[in-house]
Amino acid sequence: MDINHLLEEYRKGRRDFSGIRLANANLSGINLEGIILRNSNLSGTNFSHSDLSGADFSNCHLSRCIFSGAVLKNTNFEAADLNYASLKGAYFENTIFNSANLMWAHLCESDLARSSIENANLTWSCLIGTSVSEEQMKPIPQSTLTTIAFEKKEEQKLQSETSAYKNQASPAMSGYGGGEEKGLYVN
Repeated sequence: MDINHLLEEYRKGRRDFSGIRLANANLSGINLEGIILRNSNLSGTNFSHSDLSGADFSNCHLSRCIFSGAVLKNTNFEAADLNYASLKGAYFENTIFNSANLMWAHLCESDLARSSIENANLTWSCLIGTSVSEEQMKPIPQSTLTTIAFEKKEEQKLQSETSAYKNQASPAMSGYGGGEEKGLYVN
């Protein structure tokens, strides 16, 4: 199926395009709300700034696709292959990425906190400037580029160092400043 046929059929009311092959197409800035593309090969397709609310991309091959600035509200990417995909600045709300391959994906400057990423492969993906919940942060691999993990590690390191300092300082400081030791003076 070519892009013109898909758009014509969509305008006529057809929504289910499961199993199509449409690689390297340009679908940027187009409203494709509710489109069903399950089990399709759409690798390299540009969906930037498109409204894909309610779309179904489950089990799709979406390697190197561009979803930058796209609206992905209630969009299903379950078990989709999104390796090397760019989702920078996309709008996520109730978006499902369960069991998706997001290896090397660019998810920077996004808000994933209201999305589901259960069992998603985020190895080597980029989450710099991305909001994720505490629960989502737990299974994210260390190989993921994220300011959140860095900030959290720095905070833990600071807490650890502060705790170690307090433990070292406490025994050495006992008896000083509290006025409990009498007769202590310096000539």
